[in-house]
This record gives sequence, C-alpha cells and structure tokens, in this order.
Amino acid sequence: MPFVASFSIYFMLTNVIHLCKGVRMCMRCEGFSEEQVGRVHDLAIDVHGFVITQVREHGQNGWTYTMGLREGLDHPDLLVVHMLPDVQAELVSKLGNMVVDDGQIDPEVLAVSDIELVPVDPRHLRDGLVAEWVNRYGRFPEEGDFLQVMAGSSMLCECCQHRMQRLDEPAPLQPHRKNRQQRRAELRKPRSMAG
Repeated sequence: MPFVASFSIYFMLTNVIHLCKGVRMCMRCEGFSEEQVGRVHDLAIDVHGFVITQVREHGQNGWTYTMGLREGLDHPDLLVVHMLPDVQAELVSKLGNMVVDDGQIDPEVLAVSDIELVPVDPRHLRDGLVAEWVNRYGRFPEEGDFLQVMAGSSMLCECCQHRMQRLDEPAPLQPHRKNRQQRRAELRKPRSMAG
C-alpha cells in the first residue's frame, strides 16, 4: 500500500492517538473529552467525507465502521467484523473513498475483489456495536444506515470463513464484550437506572 493511502487510513482512525513506535491509544483513555473527540470527528468528516472508528479488545480482532457516509453523502456507513484490524481499516477506507469520489461503490471492483455488501439488520446495532455512531447522531441506526463488508472466501483462510457472521440475518449477534466506555457508563448510572 502506498504511503499516502496508509497515512489517510491512520489519520481517519480518529478515536486513537499515535504514540511512539506505532503504539495507538484511545483518545478518551488519554483524557480527551467527548466534545474534543466530537470536534476531531467533525474535522475529519469535513476534510475526508467520513471517519473510521475501530473497536478492539485484547487478543481479538474487533470491528471497524465508518461515520459520515450516511450523513454527508446519503450512502450507508460501512461495517467490517471478524478480520484483522489493519485489513478492516484498509477495506472501509478504500470503499469509503470510492463513495466520496464517485458517490457509490463500483460493483465491478466488488466482484473482482470478492467482496459483498449486505444490509445490516438494525437489531444487531442496538447493543453497542456502533456506540460511537450512536453517540454522534443521538439515535440507533435504522434499516439502510449500515452495510456490512463481507470478504469472500478468496480473502479468508479456511478457519475464518466459518466465523464470518452475516449481519443481514436476524439471528442473534455472536456476543461481544462491551467496550471500556460502555462499561464505565454503566458504572456511573445510578442504581435505580441500571435496572
């Protein structure tokens, strides 16, 4: 990947700050306020048309999604799960840039790349999967707000092909742990609201 493309991917991962030796740290964990994180998102969306949010747990790949495509370009935001974090970021960055440049994602590119885009059932998005998106827009995503980027079998090893969950199906989402921000928010709730 050319240096310029690599730089744009990491610039748009705005929920992290870059420390020495390639180490990235959550902006909130480093003391940035919600308002400051929101301003960084606003700037990145104004400049690039979208921003990438990545959620990672120790020892797991996590998931990656965009914010801003629906807002500014009337195109569903993109979501990738069950792939290596750098691959997730590269996929949504390249596809998001297609939307910014051409208003859509070229179906021929998807076919050649063995990628499928499927609508995400909104029931999968109500348990914190896209918490930063919910924080930004003050609502849960509705039908048509997200597309899942599904890598074809040519992009995945044999063991990963069976773990790739389609989010267009109404089956329950494979459980994931709540991220640090969600756990802290639950601890701050008064006991009467925690239910």
